[in-house]
Amino acid sequence: MRRSLAGVLVAVALTTACGSATPAEPASPEPAPTSQSSPSPTSPVTRPREVRLEAEQPCLLLTDAQRAELLVEGEGKPLPIKTYETTGCNWTSANASYTLVPVTAEGIEAWTGNERAARSEVTDPVRGFPAVTVTIPSDTASCDVMVDTAAGQYLVASFTAKRGSPDLAKPCDGARRLAEAVMLNLVG
Repeated sequence: MRRSLAGVLVAVALTTACGSATPAEPASPEPAPTSQSSPSPTSPVTRPREVRLEAEQPCLLLTDAQRAELLVEGEGKPLPIKTYETTGCNWTSANASYTLVPVTAEGIEAWTGNERAARSEVTDPVRGFPAVTVTIPSDTASCDVMVDTAAGQYLVASFTAKRGSPDLAKPCDGARRLAEAVMLNLVG
């Protein structure tokens, strides 16, 4: 299974379970305040515009040429994500797994307050949009790049390198490649 996305969802569950040792599905994700347009109060980057994700179908957000460039095999497979009450998409290649999740249940601010078990840090913008890299120290093969697309929404681009993959040393590069490709299609 996609360890990065699973790890992020476990981190969400752990933080919402009030310290419980057993991961639990949050009762209902609470949207973060939407007045902030950047990933952190200290970041000078703001969104160039809002890109709403409610109507987007994640498996259609990569072109055939982009899938070939990422070396993914065929069409993406829809992936229900109960935590965020949404559907993501997963693509696989010989060396990696890519997952894309449009989150409309909370803003990217949920990842910048250091309230979650995963480690997040503000990174370079993706196509001009604020971004946060999220990693889990115990999962060095995976990385997520969260892109702040609109108030109360963000896009998760997840990458997990398979054992023996040349990308194993830099999984955040894979997540960023996915984020860049998808944002190119969303913003033109």
